Amino acid sequence: MCGDMDLKNLFQAERKVVCVQGLGFVGSAMALAVASARDEAGAPQYNVIGIDLPSDAGRKRVNSINRGVFPFACNDKKLEEAQQLAQQTGNFRAATDPADFQYADNGGFMRKGITENTHTFLFFLDI
Repeated sequence: MCGDMDLKNLFQAERKVVCVQGLGFVGSAMALAVASARDEAGAPQYNVIGIDLPSDAGRKRVNSINRGVFPFACNDKKLEEAQQLAQQTGNFRAATDPADFQYADNGGFMRKGITENTHTFLFFLDI
């Protein structure tokens, strides 16, 4: 749940929902990349839910994203613009409740994992 709101009701129903696990710098940027995907008419192709841990840092990132602010300092204006566009179009929300994974369409799940100091990215976007 995103605050007191049910995430399912925040999105337009006709779009597929992709969940991104982990909203560190890379996870936040990957979620924005998916949220930035557009169809032929220029409309958002996916609704994106970013899910982070319910820790102080996770809640800070979630609150930042939901305010339309990229949660990390960076010099990349395109990331900041993408975050603002996602806020305006309403197709990217963040939460700390793992129950929100239930909203992902089949295959609509992205996870960034770290094993033995290497990054492993798992993409399941065959939705």
